[in-house]
Amino acid sequence: MLESLGLLAPTLGQCIDRVLEHKKLHIADLSYKSLKNRIKKFTTYLLNRKLLALEPNKLTKRQIMEYLDYRASVDKISGHTRNNDLIDTKSVFSTMQDLELIKENRASRIKKVVTQSDRNRVYTDKEFKDTFDCMEKNNPYLLLFCKFIYYGMIRPVEFTRLKIADIDLENNTITIPAKNTKARTTQTVPIMEVLKEVILSMNTHQAAKNNPKHSKHITRKKPRHASVNTRLNRSGYTSFKRYLLGVCASVIRLRRVFSFVVIVNDF
Repeated sequence: MLESLGLLAPTLGQCIDRVLEHKKLHIADLSYKSLKNRIKKFTTYLLNRKLLALEPNKLTKRQIMEYLDYRASVDKISGHTRNNDLIDTKSVFSTMQDLELIKENRASRIKKVVTQSDRNRVYTDKEFKDTFDCMEKNNPYLLLFCKFIYYGMIRPVEFTRLKIADIDLENNTITIPAKNTKARTTQTVPIMEVLKEVILSMNTHQAAKNNPKHSKHITRKKPRHASVNTRLNRSGYTSFKRYLLGVCASVIRLRRVFSFVVIVNDF
C-alpha cells in the first residue's frame, strides 16, 4: 500500500520505536522500564545481525526463536527469564499488529519452555521466629517491611508505595490504590490488631499532623529522602529479598481467602 503511493515502508526498528512510544502512554512506569530494557537487548541482537532494517513483516518466527536461543546459550539466562523475554516480545508484536504495522504476530506461536521453581516453599514456625528475631535485633526497618506483608497480607510493592493517607485507623482499613495493585483495582485490606499496634508504634499520623511535609510517605524522616524502597535497600533489604519473599509469599495468598470468608459471612 505504501509502496503504491511512492512511500517507503517503515523498518522493523522504526516499528519497535513506535510501539514503545505507544506502550509508554498506556502502562505503568515500572512496567515500561522493564519492557524497554528487554526490548533493547532484542534490538541490539537484530542490529548486530543486520535485521533491524528489515520490513517488519519479513521477520520470521525462526529468527525470533534464534534470538531466544542466543540469550539462553550466550547470556546464560534461565528458562524463567527466557519466558519473560518471550512475553515482552509477543507483547511488542501484538501491539505492532494492533497498530496495523504488521499483518501477523509470528511470536505468538512460540511456546514457553517448561520451568521448575523452588520459590514460595513453606518455612517452619522456628524459621519464621528466627528470622523475625534476627531482624528485630539487626534491622528494624526490614522487620517493619515484613510485618506489613505478614500481618497486612499486602504485596511488597504495595507497601513501598503506601502513604499515610491510605491508612484509616478509625475503620481499621488500608486502601491500596488501583495503580499499585496487580489487578489494577482499588483494594481494601483490614488492619488486624497486631498490625495496628505496629502502625501506632510508628507514630506516623501524629508526625503528619505536626509537619505536613511528612504526610506523604509512611516511613520518611526527611522530605528529601529517597523512597521507602530505596531506604529499605540501604538498610539491607536487597540482600534478604529473595529469602523473605519466600517466607512471606504464602501469606499474600491469604488475602483472597480472607476476602472470600468476609463475603460469605455477610450473607
